[in-house]
Amino acid sequence: MSSGKRGTKIDMLAGSAQLLPTQHPKASATLPALSRSPVGDTPESASKKLKRSRSPKDDTDHTSSVKISKPPSISESKPSPFTARKESPWEIYKIHFDLDLNGPVTVAQGKAGLVAVRTFTVAAAEKALYMHGRVRHPNIVNALEAFTTETSFYIVLEYMPISLYQIVESAKYPTESELAAILRQVLDGLIYLESEGLEHGSINCRNILLSTGGDVKIANQQCCEKTEKTQRNREPQDVRALGIITMELMQKYTQDNGAVGVENLDRWPSDSDAVTFLSETTSAASARELRKILQRHSHLGPWTPAGVVLHTGYIAANVSCLEFWRLTTTKVGFRAANLALINMMPLFLGAHISFLSDLFGVSLKSWRLVHRSAGIMSFSLMLLHILIVVASRVSFSLSVPENLYGLIGGSALCLVILLSIPFFRKPSYEIFLRMHQAVASLVVYSIVRHLISQSNFKWSYVYIFAGVFVALLAFQCGVVMFRNKAWGRRFPRAFITHIDQTVMIRMTMSRPIEIKAGQYINLWIPSVSFWSFLQSHPFVVTNWADGKQDTLELFTQPRRGLTRELFSHGTLDERGSVPRLALFSGPHGISVPVGEYETVLMVATGFGIAAQLPYLRKLIHGYNNCKAHTRRVHLVWQLQTFDIGLAAESLLNSALVDDTLDDGYILCISIYLESGNGDKVPFGKRATMYPGTANLEEILQVELTGKHIRRVQETQERGKMLVMGKTPYITIDNAYKT
Repeated sequence: MSSGKRGTKIDMLAGSAQLLPTQHPKASATLPALSRSPVGDTPESASKKLKRSRSPKDDTDHTSSVKISKPPSISESKPSPFTARKESPWEIYKIHFDLDLNGPVTVAQGKAGLVAVRTFTVAAAEKALYMHGRVRHPNIVNALEAFTTETSFYIVLEYMPISLYQIVESAKYPTESELAAILRQVLDGLIYLESEGLEHGSINCRNILLSTGGDVKIANQQCCEKTEKTQRNREPQDVRALGIITMELMQKYTQDNGAVGVENLDRWPSDSDAVTFLSETTSAASARELRKILQRHSHLGPWTPAGVVLHTGYIAANVSCLEFWRLTTTKVGFRAANLALINMMPLFLGAHISFLSDLFGVSLKSWRLVHRSAGIMSFSLMLLHILIVVASRVSFSLSVPENLYGLIGGSALCLVILLSIPFFRKPSYEIFLRMHQAVASLVVYSIVRHLISQSNFKWSYVYIFAGVFVALLAFQCGVVMFRNKAWGRRFPRAFITHIDQTVMIRMTMSRPIEIKAGQYINLWIPSVSFWSFLQSHPFVVTNWADGKQDTLELFTQPRRGLTRELFSHGTLDERGSVPRLALFSGPHGISVPVGEYETVLMVATGFGIAAQLPYLRKLIHGYNNCKAHTRRVHLVWQLQTFDIGLAAESLLNSALVDDTLDDGYILCISIYLESGNGDKVPFGKRATMYPGTANLEEILQVELTGKHIRRVQETQERGKMLVMGKTPYITIDNAYKT
């Protein structure tokens, strides 16, 4: 089938079948998530990691089981809760393909999604079953269930398709923040093992796995051994091994003489946090000690030069307003209290920071930075006020309302800061958000009760601010209600479907709404779980139209919380989907003016395509209607798994259909399958699937030449070029041509 006049239509299933003919004999029917590094592998290394699928018939009849008892080498008071089922796993799971993740692993499909099945000999079954049931932690690969037959023993594990070895083997180096994110999770797993009196003993890059969502977990817990408390002077093997892992991630190889260090000081300066951490792995006595070292960077950075200047100026302005060099201590305390109230005003301007960022025309990230900085400054000034008041008074009786509510307000403000620490915020962001809002309300109430006793306080300023807050809140609520309910029509409804590991949501609106490219909505669907009435989630709107729309399309990757609940309620066919009440706020966010650039290079990886699709449609529409200067759009999409490819296939084909003006076209789509091998697969003249990873530097150089743009005169001046991706936008004009 063709797309309009161009004969171009993307078919992910057909393309995968040609790129993976041996590894995926059933690729035309089922497309599993493939094991790849998030920073890219070569096609050659990719082909070595996949093996031919086996048949379930390779197993013999399952009539016996392994009797699980405590292994004699483990003296442990905690029994393993894990038991093995007396049957073959292939009666429940459907085999897709085999991987080599420090040993053969079979990737199979179950009711809840993909799993990894590792096979053990019967002789090794006792310890494997015991340790997989005994060792449980978010940063250790989770064992789901176990099976036993006469000849083999199987443990079903969560699907973690990537290992650190693949990152080491890839061409790209991790950044310092990416390195810290990996090591932080590995250390959390090692700290757990230390607390349980265990040592892995076989930690290396092949034994540390990653999910496509960024979770890092230690695998092969059957290697764990009990450490005796008397062995206090024993070298911590796991900590020393982590130094080797860190060195491999930083420079792709280890030193021949066994020394720990890096040679490329241009990439890793000697004063960088990464080098400091690497050197500490040679002397640290425990993983917990290393974790404290790694924590320093996460709390104090990273910073940009502009950020340092702005924060320094902000702090200097507040300090200068205290005038401590000429005022008495008591007056400085009262001045600190007034400054704290002024700094608090941005914190309570609205009930939702997305609304405030839109109101002031800044990005959500920028407003979050303002919110955090103002909160810390308010806390610091309030703390200074409390300390001066307590120090200047002989007695501080809590029977006095002024003192009591002052103490409650200060304590509540301390609790707000404490709850904002990632350690408390990370387990459940929604719970943190509701607690943050509740404690912030307590701060406001306590401050008002504290100020009532101040006879000379000027309440007119408070009334003005309260009036502004009420007006903004009423305006926000009115906008939300107006967009969610039209007269005589019902509230919006959401139809939830899924393709493999991708959640797709189609919303039918009560009132047509205009969505700009790149904007998102905060979605609330109360019926998907017991706690979902407290949860909302931001989703980028993937469809775009010139004007108002009565249907919105969203898709996302299920991870945890609300997105996982949405996945569990999704259906394969929208006709079987239950329409669910769905309220939203928005649209939020800033739309980038892309139409003023002659060439636009879009770079997306995996689910990042969701942010690019609306811009793609907008550029094509602008070109067809002479509203944009764009003459060339090149979308480069790097894929690790096929599920998101299937979800976006219809949207990409729709963009190809629209690109039909004057027997020419401006859109070119290049899809790179990191696990693929063989030749490229063309879908026509404008879309091609390639094996391996994209050479972005080479692609950029080709686009800079402008050879794909037809010109009336060769001397015609080149326009500007825009590169769009996860990194900040980069504008390139003639001065930067090579």
